[in-house]
Amino acid sequence: MKNMAINKRLVRWFLLTLVGVAMTEGLAIAQTNSGFSFLKIGVGARPIGLGSAYTAMANDATAIYWNPAGLGAIKKRELSAMHGEWLLGSNFDFLGVGYPSKIGALGFGMSMLSHPEQEGRDEQGRRTGNFSSRSNAFTLALSRPMSVQTHLGLGVKLIQSQIGQDKGQGFALDAGGLYHMTRIPISLGLSIQNLGPGIRFINEETRLPLTLASGLAWHGFAGVALAADFKYRVYDQKTNWALGTEY
Repeated sequence: MKNMAINKRLVRWFLLTLVGVAMTEGLAIAQTNSGFSFLKIGVGARPIGLGSAYTAMANDATAIYWNPAGLGAIKKRELSAMHGEWLLGSNFDFLGVGYPSKIGALGFGMSMLSHPEQEGRDEQGRRTGNFSSRSNAFTLALSRPMSVQTHLGLGVKLIQSQIGQDKGQGFALDAGGLYHMTRIPISLGLSIQNLGPGIRFINEETRLPLTLASGLAWHGFAGVALAADFKYRVYDQKTNWALGTEY
C-alpha cells in the first residue's frame, strides 16, 4: 500500500510538472511560429506505428530523437535506418546508432531532408540557374541511470540548412527522463526537444520548433502495450495528443 501511494504521488508530480512548464513557457513567449520544420518529422517504423506515442516507450536507437533517456535500455550495439520518399521528389533519411558503454549509453543520430534541384529566377522572373536545398541535424546523446528505475538523457544537436548559396547553422539541446514503476508495469517519460536560440537564416532569426512532451506507457501481458503522449509546441502554440498500441 505504501508503494502504491508513492507511485500515485509520482504520477501527480509528473503531470503537474509538465503542465507547469508548458504554462510558464507559453506565457513567457509571444505567439510566433517556428521554422526548421524537418525537426518535427518522426523517425522509426515502430514509433510512427505507435502514433508517435513514444516518449515513455523509447528503448532503442530511435530514442535519440524521441527521448534520449531511452538509450539507457540498450544492452548491445544497435543501428536504426529509415528512408522516406515525399512529394515532389523530396527525401527524408535517418540514421541512428546506440552503444552501451561504461559511462552510460551513447547515441549518434543523423537526419536529412533533401529536395531535388529547382529552377531559380530573379525578381524580374528571369532564369538564374538551378538550385537545390537540404536540411540536416546531427545529434550526440548520452543516457545514464540514476537508479534501477530512473534514467536521464541529454543530446546535443547541430542543425544546418541550405537553400542555394544561403546557409544557416545552430545548436540545440534535447533532454529527457524515464521512470519505470516497480509494482505495476507502467513507465513515465518526459522530454524537451530543440531547446536553443534561434538560427539566423537569410537575414531572419528563425526559432527552432521547441517541443515539450510527456508520455505514459502500460506494458501489459502477452506482449501487449498501450502508450499515450502529450506534446506542446511552444512557439507554434499547438497541443497534440497521441495514442498507440502494439502487440
